[in-house]
Amino acid sequence: MASGKKLSDRLRLIADYAIPEQSVATSIYEPILIDVGTDHGLLPRKLLDEGKLSRAILTDVVDGPLSMAKNNLDADLYGDRIELRLGDGLQPLNHAEGDVVVIAGMGGELITHILETDIVKTKSFPRYILQPRNASDILRRFLYDNDFFIIDEGLVLERGKICEVIHCAVREYTTITDVRVTDTAINANNYCDDCGNIDVGEERMVLTGRRYKHDDTCLTDFQITNIHMAQRPQLLKTFIKSKISSLSKARDNILSHARGNQAERLEIMDCEIEEFKRRIACL
Repeated sequence: MASGKKLSDRLRLIADYAIPEQSVATSIYEPILIDVGTDHGLLPRKLLDEGKLSRAILTDVVDGPLSMAKNNLDADLYGDRIELRLGDGLQPLNHAEGDVVVIAGMGGELITHILETDIVKTKSFPRYILQPRNASDILRRFLYDNDFFIIDEGLVLERGKICEVIHCAVREYTTITDVRVTDTAINANNYCDDCGNIDVGEERMVLTGRRYKHDDTCLTDFQITNIHMAQRPQLLKTFIKSKISSLSKARDNILSHARGNQAERLEIMDCEIEEFKRRIACL
């Protein structure tokens, strides 16, 4: 079947996380993908064209994106393998009717809201591919607090902006062979205070969002994870430097315009900047 338009690097990474090549080679069934906030529908169309899905359910909260997706999807070609639904977040979905849910291109707080609105329904879907445009730390904190495993994470450059993609799973659907992140206890003999890497024998394991550094208000682990620290150092350096730059500008703005005592807020910012610098030093 024709593969159609080529995916951007961001959508390609999302697609690879959603349907890994090894699962295509070994699976006895084709999974069902749910694309929440589908926009143009290019991702499910590409995966259907590649023969990696049995069905795809595309949802959006407004009619416009669904109409765009419908125009991009030939009804004669895809038939009942594509279904379009109007609704907010996971609301138009039934419990457990898909294998992997993609929520991409939204703010981290909005994605968190979608997931927490009906946590029972949220946890009925085994895996999620999440691509927050901002506030990824808020999203990761939610995942940690609600017993999700982060299987993998990736950074990808698109139109001059570094995008974060998070592949996670509900704990009860996850086996140890699926994950790069575990609940391995921190051992003072193999723990790096600077970057948080944990070495266990010859296998390097990572711990994401499982520890507090200094205190709850001065925390960078939910922004730059230890999975990040093992990948593409040059892109990661650029990503961390952008966070330092944003924090520094915000700090200068507070000093110039803030009213009242901002000492605590400034101390938190200074702490985060120093933590980010330590991360860069570990690369």
